[in-house]
Order: sequence, then C-alpha cells, then structure tokens
Amino acid sequence: MSNNNRKKPILLAGLVVVSLLLILLSGYFFSQPYVQERQQYPYLATAQIINNTVNLNFSDNDKDNDSLIIITNQTSFIDQDAIFFTKEGNAAHYDFRYNEAISYYDKALALEPNNTNTLFGKANALSNLNRYEEVISYYDMALAIKPTNVTLLYLKANILPYLGKYDDAIALYDKILSIVPNMVNANISKGDALFNLERYDDAIGVYDKILEFYPDEIRALNGKGDALLKLGKYDESIAIYDTVQSLPIDDIGAVVHAGESKALAIEALEEYKKKQISGEVVNNFTTTITKNNTM
Repeated sequence: MSNNNRKKPILLAGLVVVSLLLILLSGYFFSQPYVQERQQYPYLATAQIINNTVNLNFSDNDKDNDSLIIITNQTSFIDQDAIFFTKEGNAAHYDFRYNEAISYYDKALALEPNNTNTLFGKANALSNLNRYEEVISYYDMALAIKPTNVTLLYLKANILPYLGKYDDAIALYDKILSIVPNMVNANISKGDALFNLERYDDAIGVYDKILEFYPDEIRALNGKGDALLKLGKYDESIAIYDTVQSLPIDDIGAVVHAGESKALAIEALEEYKKKQISGEVVNNFTTTITKNNTM
C-alpha cells in the first residue's frame, strides 16, 4: 500500500472531526441570543411551557361565553414575567404559604395590573388570611374587567356574609341567578344567607326550588330542616333529617349534622309536648277551681 493510500483514511477522519467541531460551534453561536435571554429572564422558558394553561378553574358560565383569562403567545418579557410570578403565587397558595403567594401576586400585578387571573389569586390568598375587606377590593378590580363572570360574582358574594353583609350577598346571588338561573350553589348560598337573616320562610322557599329539581340535594335538605326547626315545626324537620340519613351519600359531615339536628328537634318536640300537657293540666285545674267557686 502506498503512502497516499494510507493518508486517505486519516484525512477523512480529520475532515469529520473538523465538521463536527464546526457544527457544535455554529450551534453554540446561533443559540447564544436565546441562552442570554434565559439568563437575563430566567422565567421565559417556564412561561412558554405553561402558556395557555394558567387557569384557576374559572366558570364557563360567562354571559359573553368568554374565558376569564386568556393567555396567548407573548413575546414581551414583562408579560412573561407576570405569568411566571402568578404561577409561583399559585404554587405557594396551593402549598398554604399565603403571604408568600401574595408577594408573588404583587410582583405580577406591578407588571400587569389588570390581569384577572392574578387578581383572583391574590383575593383567594387574602381570603385564607381572613382579610375580607381586602378580598372584596380585589374581586371588585377583577369584576371591573369581567363584570358578568359568574365565578368572580359567586366568590365575592360568599365573602360578604363574613362582613355581616347578607343583603348585599343576596343581591349578588340574584344577579348570578339572572345569568345562570339553575346554578345550585348560588341558590344554596342564597338560602343560607336568608336563613342567617332569620328569614326562615324565604329560605325554605329557595331550598324547595332546588329540591323540586334535585330532591336528594343534601345541602338543601339540611338547610330546609334547620329552617323548619327554627320555626318550631319539629315533626317536619325530623322527617327531613330522616330523609338525609336514609340517602346513600359519602358526605359524613352532612349526615352528622342531620343526626345532631334531629336530636335537637326531638328534644324540642318532647319539651313542647310537656309544656302542652302542663298547660292543659293548669287549664283544667283553673276550670275546676272556677266551677267550685261558683257553686
């Protein structure tokens, strides 16, 4: 074999090595702008991955059939950072680190103050810290952007009773029911608000409306039973609690509530009967004395 023939494999191998080096170097240089972006904005890649998934289970019952928050492909670093901070806030929130969550939401809102997703997240975190006045203010900010969003209206309405504003809550439930007339949760909550205002007959009317369509709705049954108990209609309340206890349900708390309330109703009924008997005895005794005095 000649020296030229021996050099050909070596030359080919050298060319392959050089080509590989050129490919690697070109990949490095072409990738530099993106790498620098990630170093300068380390949230960019994460934000792109979660794009169109940042949604906190909002209702689909918007009057305008529009989702509460829509995240589209953004190129603005500010938008991407706001998404990242909101996502971090959500993660902290779900891990019960509410103050930390609020800190992230504040960072997001500083960049994008009208992001309803972030406003919603902060309101919920504040709610878990019992800072109800502030909760209302953030729901109001979100509602200024999405005034007919059923989820926001419902969550705000549910906070108002903690501030003693039952009438305001009922007005919001009515607004919700004008948008979604058969929303069970709004009807239940309205009934509960009426109950807390001691408007027991009105509460029963709301619970009956639900039970007409959903006869096994345990919250409506317990609510109606409690209202009947307050009205002194012990036999009727006991019958309702019996219905709850007979249902094949997994809600242990509801069954326990029915059992405890039934015991109170039975006790109150027995006490009522004793008083009734005592009253009859007194009346009979008084009648006898009156007759003797007239003889």
